[in-house]
Amino acid sequence: MVDVPKFDFTSYDFVSPMSVGGRSGTNYSEYCYRGPGRLVQRVATAVATQGQVLPITPPAVNSSWKLDFWGPSLSCSDITGADRDDILASVYDYLADGTRCFQSYGYISWVSAVNNSLPFIAQNDTYVLQSNGLTFNRQAAIHVAALPGLFDNQVAFATHTLTGACMMWDSNRRVVNGTIDGVLSYSEASTDTYLGQTRLLRCEFLNASYVADFKFVNGAQTINVTRDVSSESRSLVPADCVNGPTALATGGCFQAAIAYQVNTSCSTLNPVGETCIFNSSLVRTLSYQGIADAFGQLLQGTVGLGDADLSYPEVTFDSNIKKAFLLDTDELSFIQTWQKNSLFLDIASLSEISNGI
Repeated sequence: MVDVPKFDFTSYDFVSPMSVGGRSGTNYSEYCYRGPGRLVQRVATAVATQGQVLPITPPAVNSSWKLDFWGPSLSCSDITGADRDDILASVYDYLADGTRCFQSYGYISWVSAVNNSLPFIAQNDTYVLQSNGLTFNRQAAIHVAALPGLFDNQVAFATHTLTGACMMWDSNRRVVNGTIDGVLSYSEASTDTYLGQTRLLRCEFLNASYVADFKFVNGAQTINVTRDVSSESRSLVPADCVNGPTALATGGCFQAAIAYQVNTSCSTLNPVGETCIFNSSLVRTLSYQGIADAFGQLLQGTVGLGDADLSYPEVTFDSNIKKAFLLDTDELSFIQTWQKNSLFLDIASLSEISNGI
């Protein structure tokens, strides 16, 4: 019998060190979540970049084993009906501005706040994108919008180019047919011309059961994974601050928490501040949310078409999705090919010219 790699979600290695002090800095039994652990971030980035399970070291070059375990999962569904209409209205309201429209977001990903799932919220007489990160003490979910219509419908003028977003809201510049014999062709296009192709997804983080079959033949790795998202699967509800062993402050410095527990004969870990109550499921929740947060940080943010200072748009990334293989999906392929399909500029890449295209 030999040991094989296993999952251990009942450890603190999946999250950044949770220093004592709490949100106030003076609560010596409160520990707050501060993000995913560094190793988790590295693995999440590597997996997202390569689009496959990373290679692992087997106990022997020819070996096989099976693991049954519970772990974090992502379940996505289309946003439809009134929720879709509200989100697209939020996008329209944000971009209905002579400066902001030049951002012309073709991709938006955000985490909804409590009681508000819209991407943009009003703040100080303007709109801002919902803040990144986890929303604590409610179901963890991330929203994704792919808006190819805001990349496609652009028109070049003598001194500048109007992006799809600017064309969408400016009723005097709704040019959808480009040029015909050098003459601009105008028409009153509906908002659906720009937002009708939008794909909206809501992806929820769940606790699901897995069966993973590992097989190595001469060191070559094959892994078959089946996932069961059933009625037993529970939503991930991220924890913010938890109550743990008390650490006393002496002379402004924290002493070892283990040596100064309130009661050294018991262990404490729970979200409600009770002594000698250890909630093992809370450790797994922290591990799961560290993984969910690491992958969420790769998705959240925006991809747009530059700003008003540019004579013609350039793709600008305010999201780490540029590192992920997801840009190769059908829904987001327009981000990489937008120059070839644009109305205002016919640019051939070096590879195209070299291939005689």
